[in-house]
Amino acid sequence: MSRGRFALAGVTMLAYVVSQANLGRLVGSLEPNILALQLSFSGQAFWAVASAWGPEGVRQYLDHFPYDFVHPFVYGGMGLVWVRDTPLFAGWSAGVRRYWAWSLPVAGVCDLVENVLHIVLLSSVPGSGHHLALVAGLAASCKWTLAVLFALALAGGTVRQLKRHAVG
Repeated sequence: MSRGRFALAGVTMLAYVVSQANLGRLVGSLEPNILALQLSFSGQAFWAVASAWGPEGVRQYLDHFPYDFVHPFVYGGMGLVWVRDTPLFAGWSAGVRRYWAWSLPVAGVCDLVENVLHIVLLSSVPGSGHHLALVAGLAASCKWTLAVLFALALAGGTVRQLKRHAVG
């Protein structure tokens, strides 16, 4: 791996960590936590979380969106760079590497869909939008599934590289 590619991988990871930490700072104090809203698959569950947050919590959540609309591009780009520019994914076939390369950008699209639907829901009459809550929950589930699978693949590639260097 060239020095420039290593630097780009490091910069994208740093950008992701900073972006994620900022989002945590903005919405980390919400109770129930943000995952309860993201993974609510019904209008009833969605509005129960929003109600528990109250107007101030909903405002806090809405105020985080300018940053959360950038975040999917940050982690989507990070995923592409890490698959393309690091040896951590080299052990897989081209087709599997292509899957991993596109997993976080697809997760990012799901995240953007979820964000838009949450804004629409929170801008509508409380208790409405049951079908939108379901679609938002499905989008969030897709996002989180792809993110966790990518993290596992990244960890697996790291272990494989460490073993290779320990043996070699």
